[in-house]
Amino acid sequence: MKSQNVLATFLILAIILGSTSAIGQVRGRSTSNLVPTPSRALPGAGASATVVPLGATSPKGMSVQFMLSWEVEIRSRWGSHSIVRTAVVSGRWTSSNPSVATVNGWGLAMANGVGVTTISFGSSSTTLVVTPPAVLSLNVTPSQFTLPSGLARNFAAVGTMTDGTVQDVTASVTWSSSNNWVAVVDGNGLASARAAGTVQVNASAGSVHGSATLTVVDHQPGNLYLSNTASNMDGSIQGYVRNYSITSNGQVSLAQTKAYNWAMPHVAVGASQHWLYMTDSYHNVLTVMALDPVSGNIGDIQASAATQDYPEALTVDPAEHFVYAANRHANTVSAFAIHIDNGVSPATVTLSELPGSPYAAGLTPTAMAVDPSGHYLYVTAANFDGDAPTISIFTIDNQSGQPTLAGQVNASGAYPCAVSIDATGRFLYTANQYSGDVSAYAIGANGSLQPITASPFAAVYSPYSISADPSGRFLYVANFDQGDAGTQKQGSISAYSIDSNTGVLTSIGTYQSGDYTSLVLVDPSGRYLYAVANGSGTGNGVILFAIDPSSGVLTLLNSTAIEGHPLSGAMTSR
Repeated sequence: MKSQNVLATFLILAIILGSTSAIGQVRGRSTSNLVPTPSRALPGAGASATVVPLGATSPKGMSVQFMLSWEVEIRSRWGSHSIVRTAVVSGRWTSSNPSVATVNGWGLAMANGVGVTTISFGSSSTTLVVTPPAVLSLNVTPSQFTLPSGLARNFAAVGTMTDGTVQDVTASVTWSSSNNWVAVVDGNGLASARAAGTVQVNASAGSVHGSATLTVVDHQPGNLYLSNTASNMDGSIQGYVRNYSITSNGQVSLAQTKAYNWAMPHVAVGASQHWLYMTDSYHNVLTVMALDPVSGNIGDIQASAATQDYPEALTVDPAEHFVYAANRHANTVSAFAIHIDNGVSPATVTLSELPGSPYAAGLTPTAMAVDPSGHYLYVTAANFDGDAPTISIFTIDNQSGQPTLAGQVNASGAYPCAVSIDATGRFLYTANQYSGDVSAYAIGANGSLQPITASPFAAVYSPYSISADPSGRFLYVANFDQGDAGTQKQGSISAYSIDSNTGVLTSIGTYQSGDYTSLVLVDPSGRYLYAVANGSGTGNGVILFAIDPSSGVLTLLNSTAIEGHPLSGAMTSR
């Protein structure tokens, strides 16, 4: 027994004197704070060991290093003193509940699930409490945004958690602005623009931080572009795009008419607001026209590319790197890279079809949208063959722009003919023409769609167009008509507030618009709403509403008669 004690004491002395990685405490003074390296040495015979740290706590997905701590008496000719030895040792470590945490032979425990477990080494033990996953990193979206002064915009916080999941943590983080003179941010991530300048919208979860850049500008009116088709006397089809200039008080006036030998043109504008994208459903072509940076006038065709049969809906990604067209009769989506050369004057643009394009997108694709992050493409399909309508979910490769089908869900309404995503990218809404309602979906961290409680929400009749305002707080739906005899042609606008946490819609009123209201657009400043009516005589025009910035309530301002029966529209600001 004596020889064993001598040997144990010799091993402990060797460890203490030879290992600079030991963590110990000589009574009254610290010896080292270096991270320990594994050691096979065990406490000597008769020594009492303790598992440390005592009462450890860890979020799910993280690891905890457990060690042994024991007291050793050191004797020399100068006397004796005690030293506390703490080291990582190998041996039979156990966890009483492996579903909460597992532990390897060196005492390294992995937190697997929320709960409490006992970590033991021999007869010594301690508890480990595993808490829900904590935020490891934060991403604030949109990462960059420009907002006119006097308006507000919702930002969202997405956290990568310690267990590897990605969660919406908008409601649990702490929000702040880097300059409250320019913009203030409330506890839900709503930024209110006060004066021109640039600020950082900050989100914090403990020591973890994320931010986005908000640029506040003085509002400058822009242009409204409306497209329509007309039949000529000789039976030919003529397409038009009309450019309306917008005054500072939201009024519109015709500035330009461009005629094309096309049918059923649909238009969209990219983030730069320098280019107008348009589909030709008759010739199966996508084209790009230049926009004058001062007047907004439409220039000549700069680029074109072939699509498949009957391209209808189109959308441009937020960075204006890619454009997508839904081919209604071919049941596909055509995808193109946008190549803009600003190194020459005037700037030029070309299109190149992406590898693998076109992509299958359900039966009769009718509408599409890219989320504000540019990571996901959503395509609604009517499925007139009798099956349930669907929404296809594509992930977008950030470098190539190629969409990859990630999933498909059954739509909760009949004929989802229009789609809109709120400004934070957390909620998706569809206008369902045949069922007369609006469906709402929560967008998951991986782009997945989950129907929101109480969805779908009632509209008036035949909802045909849908638009979320730039702040992400309000949603507006154009009801084509009322459907009953006598007042059938009268269109209307259904207005809703959006719950920033749940996406649930609450009605804030219904407002009469012109006959056969086919289009609703909210201008980029969020101050005005434009409803486009397709009736005859005085029933045909652009109906202008003012939007109350705090409540979303609409006030009718006036109506401007227009030519043609617009199918599609886009807006810019200057």
